[in-house]
Amino acid sequence: MKDKKLYQNILLVLFSVILFLIFFELFLFVTDLDTKSLKNTLFYQTMDYQNHKVSTNSELLYELKPNSNYIYFTKQKNDNAEVVLEDFNKTVKINELGFRDKNRLVNKPEKVTRIIIIGSSNTYGAVVSLEETYPIQLENYLNENYLEKFEVWNVGIPGYMLSQEIELAKKIVLNYDPDILIFQLANEGRRMFLNNSDYKQFFKQNKELYNENIPLLISNNKKAVKLHEIFILMSRTYRFFMIKINNIIIKKNLEPNCSPVYMCLPREIFLKYDYGNKISEEKKKDFVLDNIEMPILFFDPIFDTYCLNSTSINRQWINLTDQKINILEILILLYGKYM
Repeated sequence: MKDKKLYQNILLVLFSVILFLIFFELFLFVTDLDTKSLKNTLFYQTMDYQNHKVSTNSELLYELKPNSNYIYFTKQKNDNAEVVLEDFNKTVKINELGFRDKNRLVNKPEKVTRIIIIGSSNTYGAVVSLEETYPIQLENYLNENYLEKFEVWNVGIPGYMLSQEIELAKKIVLNYDPDILIFQLANEGRRMFLNNSDYKQFFKQNKELYNENIPLLISNNKKAVKLHEIFILMSRTYRFFMIKINNIIIKKNLEPNCSPVYMCLPREIFLKYDYGNKISEEKKKDFVLDNIEMPILFFDPIFDTYCLNSTSINRQWINLTDQKINILEILILLYGKYM
């Protein structure tokens, strides 16, 4: 009799738990509270936000705003310790195609080699004039030193990861007929959202963003991580509680008075946000295979390492730090038919 009652109690508890989970899942579906809970731990792009706009593409998240401009300022304190603004005299203009570049023709002129560089803030040229950006310097150098005519487009967008660069490259190949594509590698981890934008719409359209932004911080076990990535996509309830657990871990490890949270993550936690790197590598391989005949170069301006990917998806890293001439010129010279 006691065993029967115990069995009934266990069933009652299980039924209650299941019922709660069902109702809580429905509650989260209606309120979207799981996604809203991510707000304070997402990465946000704040550089030149006046020159940016929310993208309609759930892979890109944001883009540059065509025909916009912004003048850089820096904060300084005067003798009275009052904060004042000093003009840098650096005006950032976005052309009609939506790139931080001089005005370009969509149709490539005859006998012109069109090189398009896709990257993040290093390519975009944060806090420098257009003439100081390296794509413009490279264009000037090539046209001054070779008989052929060259265009070198600046398609840098601050904060972009490789996965976003690859997505943008699809549009570039389709619309602008490049002869050579150059990708600047820089940011890792997870994609940024435009500051003060409605990020929730992108999570509805692109479920990969959940795994990018909700890593398993409580364990390094590979099998546990795999299961975590599955449950994150399947259950709002699981997502909600994992966000809460991650927030507790993050707050516990933050330095005092550090703000915003996404800029203050300890390195050991930051490195766990690596799902976006997997996405980038997958998209990179697919893109290279789809454009196998096009010269595609990948380079890292921070660590001076370079990679050629024209007919192979295997990385061939070349260290060119000892060369005295323009690094990008060397890379382009490797494709001699253009010179």
